[in-house]
Amino acid sequence: MKKDLDERIEEKIQEMSTEAGPTGEFPKGKIAENDEGELAVELFSDCEGNVILNFNTDVKWIGMSAEEAIEFGERIAQLGKEIRDREVGGCSCKKSHPEMG
Repeated sequence: MKKDLDERIEEKIQEMSTEAGPTGEFPKGKIAENDEGELAVELFSDCEGNVILNFNTDVKWIGMSAEEAIEFGERIAQLGKEIRDREVGGCSCKKSHPEMG
């Protein structure tokens, strides 16, 4: 079952034109010695009712300010509520629904 989900998620990511991944920027400077810089994340839902965070790269850790953490959490919670409130499987498309870039 996990393999099925992994394959579906990978297919959905491939369907999207994504700008997720490392940006090469350090907008607040390096916050740790092994800081690899800013990372754009894509948050979306699929027609099966999953919330998916696409980093488009391997991620060891993520750092952000308290305000950024609150905003990030609110966006994830908002998407979760939208998924909960719509009928799972009621989506008529075969593509994912991008929610944030």
